[in-house]
Amino acid sequence: MPNADAYNITMYLMAGFLLIGFFCNIFIRPVHERHYMERDDYGAMAPAE
Repeated sequence: MPNADAYNITMYLMAGFLLIGFFCNIFIRPVHERHYMERDDYGAMAPAE
């Protein structure tokens, strides 16, 4: 394979990864409020001594 062709393959590969990352960012949604923790819930997570 000529050296110039190696760069073409790399460019298309990186452009594909960029598109995949773009669509992944579009589909990310905020966390629903029911999954939020209250301030009192932090104490329940502490290890027992």
